[in-house]
Amino acid sequence: MKKSDEKYVPSGYAEGAVSVLAVIRGASRDIQEVLISESADRENKNIAEIIRLCGLRGIGIREVSAEELCGITSSSTHGGIVASVGERRMKTLEELLSFKEGYVFMLCGIEDPYNFGDAVRSFYAFGARGMVLSPRNWLSAASITIRSSAGATELMDCAVCDDEERLFELCRENKINIVCACEKDSESIFRSDMTKPMLVIVGGEKRGIGASLLQKADMRIRIPYGRNFNRSLSASAAASAIGYEITRQSRKSKHQKPVKRGRG
Repeated sequence: MKKSDEKYVPSGYAEGAVSVLAVIRGASRDIQEVLISESADRENKNIAEIIRLCGLRGIGIREVSAEELCGITSSSTHGGIVASVGERRMKTLEELLSFKEGYVFMLCGIEDPYNFGDAVRSFYAFGARGMVLSPRNWLSAASITIRSSAGATELMDCAVCDDEERLFELCRENKINIVCACEKDSESIFRSDMTKPMLVIVGGEKRGIGASLLQKADMRIRIPYGRNFNRSLSASAAASAIGYEITRQSRKSKHQKPVKRGRG
């Protein structure tokens, strides 16, 4: 099989120092062992930190040939270090949706794991508390999604939603607004209040967000363009724009001084 085809194949490896560090620090998966190439730069600060943490946590390290690593990895950018990992640990929906401030997000219908990982990276960078996943998701392609998200998939809380009605019920119980990014019957994100507790849902360019989720939306938002361009943004680009606006509004709200009113 060609390397370019392997993005659709489940992988049990975290590839590269950033990915391996994220798995260790996030305690997001069981780690069977860490494999280091004979030629890996052990003076590299990330690799040195991985070796230190493995010693502290009793994680085995095995030195292998560059050829052996090449045979199990999906790219040549691993830098000589990978970890054999188990499935991603998850919280329950009840646990994930028990927050009172901030937001979590859900990515729907994204057909490419690189786009998925990039979107997760953006939302994580802009302060998302966690991620709601469908039962079939890209976290099984660990080698791609961990690397493309710069480890963000391993550093935030995740929960799988296999019952949309339960998702809606929990959002109502916890006063979490369901916010869908779409074009039809939507309001500019710049005119929307993005400071309340939210579940932000972003769909892929082709499949988008399912009808049942759109029907339950408390808000439908769109990202205004700078020119007439009748095409959708990638999920990762949309995540960046939405995440930035949430951060901007939240900071403005926190730092806004109350208006002093005079008597009479």
